[in-house]
Amino acid sequence: MKKYLRFILVWLLNSLLIYFATLLYPANFVLGTASLNIIWAATISGFLLTVICRLGKLQAKKLSTRLSGRYSKFIYFWLVNTAGIWVIARLAPYTGLGISAFYWAIALGF
Repeated sequence: MKKYLRFILVWLLNSLLIYFATLLYPANFVLGTASLNIIWAATISGFLLTVICRLGKLQAKKLSTRLSGRYSKFIYFWLVNTAGIWVIARLAPYTGLGISAFYWAIALGF
């Protein structure tokens, strides 16, 4: 039960971060499409980002010999988050998240 609760909390946090990014930087982040409203777009995008980060965490366990330090793990998960946000934004017709440039994915991944 604890594992599911942690997943749901991370999902909620990711959805809120994506939602607040669109509120703070409306010219750079867009949520929603003609068929998805803002709340559903944030929910779907947050869920996909949580799944991608979870898969990145499983992959990090396999790479544990190379990811031994704190900074290398930070850089690895920053890259996983950035790549996840970029992939989700590339699937904007289905996820509802759009970004204006790749460097905004880097900033949000941080």
